[in-house]
Amino acid sequence: MAQDTPGVTWRGPCPLCGREEEHPLFYRDRRRPYYRCGRCDLTFVPPPWQVSPEDEKARYDYHRNDGEDRGYRDFLGRIIPFVQENLASGAVSGLDFGCGPAPVLAGMFADQGYGMEAYDLYYRNRGELLEGGKNYDFITGTEVFEHLARPGETAAGLLRLLNREGILALMTRFLEDGCDFSRWFYKDDETHICFFSRRSFLWLAASLGRRAVFRDKDMVILTEGGADNEQYET
Repeated sequence: MAQDTPGVTWRGPCPLCGREEEHPLFYRDRRRPYYRCGRCDLTFVPPPWQVSPEDEKARYDYHRNDGEDRGYRDFLGRIIPFVQENLASGAVSGLDFGCGPAPVLAGMFADQGYGMEAYDLYYRNRGELLEGGKNYDFITGTEVFEHLARPGETAAGLLRLLNREGILALMTRFLEDGCDFSRWFYKDDETHICFFSRRSFLWLAASLGRRAVFRDKDMVILTEGGADNEQYET
């Protein structure tokens, strides 16, 4: 990890909204600083303190995302009814974006009759799935967006792959008001570089002409219509 001396502000584009300004320091620990965007409320780690792609993959290789692990399946499976409740009638096709070494969630959706594809930058890098030759009724990204260097661009690209009335369903732990960030477990994974509040997703939804629907402390769907988000500057 390249090291620069963190300052009280960091100037550069926000990973989510792209605004280039002096982002104030939100928190600093012994490994890295965290800055917050005043426009979209994203808290993020700037590039000088991000791990290399090689180190990132090495960290992922230690994950034990076993499709036979009941706890892991239950954790992922929480998003399935949330997706189904927000799908248009007749929806049949899906893409799991960032599936990891094993396409567990895609398999769980397939077991319920959906035609599924699975993509992962390191383990299933099938670029043709993201090129628009095939469109989907829904796309899932579970425990993915906190790893992305440019999540705003990624979300916009995924939405372009959706059929009319298609939805984008994401799972990432929300940085909630009142959180004791110094003790928050989610920041301690060095591959986690973007931390979203609900306001971050409301901003993203508004910027993309979508509506954000939330569930629990870690799930959001971007669906059609943006009327609820009109107060967010884009």
